[in-house]
Amino acid sequence: PRLLQIPHPAHLHAYVRFLGQYKDYDAVLDLVTWISNYYEQIMDEAREFHNGERAMRRCLVAVRVYVEQPLGDWAVDSDSTHPKKEKDLEDYQRDFQRVDSVKAVFESNGEEGPWAWPTDEEFEMYVAVGEENIKS
Repeated sequence: PRLLQIPHPAHLHAYVRFLGQYKDYDAVLDLVTWISNYYEQIMDEAREFHNGERAMRRCLVAVRVYVEQPLGDWAVDSDSTHPKKEKDLEDYQRDFQRVDSVKAVFESNGEEGPWAWPTDEEFEMYVAVGEENIKS
């Protein structure tokens, strides 16, 4: 089915950031699945705007940043995969399963092109730019 109204990628990006800030990771997964289902329509619309495709990529990079954010809470011993932080093992496993679920949606759309899982470089640049914006 066609969408009646197609959101601009910048609005989707803002929504990802909102969901990420409130740690609503299930909603992020739902949003990524929805974007995946309507990706061609969303991209057709995005191409009509200046930097629309770039804004969509930024949105997808934000998805990775926010779903992996809790993983930073886990320091791992170099000798093992056991967390140093005292958090339930269930929480630890859930954090990794969430990333795998989101990554599976990306990979179901192809491992290259706009749906490629964001690279470490894209991830780090997104975080660095965000930190710079906070400082200024």
